Amino acid sequence: MTSLDLFLVGGIAAAICFALCCVVLSIQPKKPGWIMITPAPLHWSAIILSAALFLFIGYIWLFVGSSRPDGTSQMRIAFWLSVIFGAGSVVAAFQTIRIMRNALSLRGNEIAFQKAGDQILLRCSDVVSGGRRWGGEIRFRFADGNILDVDPYAHNADRLIERLAEQLAVPRR
Repeated sequence: MTSLDLFLVGGIAAAICFALCCVVLSIQPKKPGWIMITPAPLHWSAIILSAALFLFIGYIWLFVGSSRPDGTSQMRIAFWLSVIFGAGSVVAAFQTIRIMRNALSLRGNEIAFQKAGDQILLRCSDVVSGGRRWGGEIRFRFADGNILDVDPYAHNADRLIERLAEQLAVPRR
């Protein structure tokens, strides 16, 4: 165990704490009459379970260790597992923050979301194209040039994706 190892694990622990604070601060108020696209249990599970595994494996690496002949290699593997789970928790937290800060909502034929601090209001009928991106999100382009990325695993995202896909299937004049 080197000071660099401790610094890396401590940095990841601090990043997890920072990311969780950002998640709490990103909570958007509900809009009556609108269907809100919010993080799903999958997002919350990824944050919490990855952080729990980071803490558990990190605790074993720091305080328990191994007395087996191959203990050094076991602890090196435990260190990297802890780092990977910690980084996964941070990534999941920032994906959740992105969903929350978008404040994406749907009402009838209208879509509202936040983009660079501005409230954008679009009509579903203005969608011109859609497709899956390499990161898994679905990107929709609108006639006015706006681009909307939707996490398909978010709560109520399926309703929005369905509505926009229906509009893309309608023949245009």
